[in-house]
Amino acid sequence: MTTTKKLGHVMKYLCGTRDITLTIEANEGPKWWVDSLYAVHPDMRSHSGFYMTLRNGMMYSTSSKQKLNTKSSTSGYR
Repeated sequence: MTTTKKLGHVMKYLCGTRDITLTIEANEGPKWWVDSLYAVHPDMRSHSGFYMTLRNGMMYSTSSKQKLNTKSSTSGYR
């Protein structure tokens, strides 16, 4: 799927959900979720990502391709 098509899907979603209210509640501290996938790209690079939640819904997320090649989460350790 091209970037233009993806943007079109996002714009349609935003226009169709205009009346939904965003509610942010922070009665508890933030919770962080982290995950990694090893050697998933054709150049054997890994991918990792994380997101933060505050009780109801995601507040922040990111993911990126790793800059170093690894075989596993324990490679390099003895």
